[in-house]
Amino acid sequence: MRTDSTLAATVLFDFEGKDSCIINIVVSGGKIGLAQVDWGAENSMLKDIKRFFQKSGCEKGWKEV
Repeated sequence: MRTDSTLAATVLFDFEGKDSCIINIVVSGGKIGLAQVDWGAENSMLKDIKRFFQKSGCEKGWKEV
């Protein structure tokens, strides 16, 4: 089942010097109706984005802290 509302993601990069970067991911939306029922769309998108950065980082030799 899909949501009828809009799902949005914002990725913030906080560079701490030339060798360090903190990535903050904010996902919002994904709820439907007056009760704001969440069918897991936000969490699913967050997991997909995290996997993308983890996979990209491993390929480039980055370390997750």
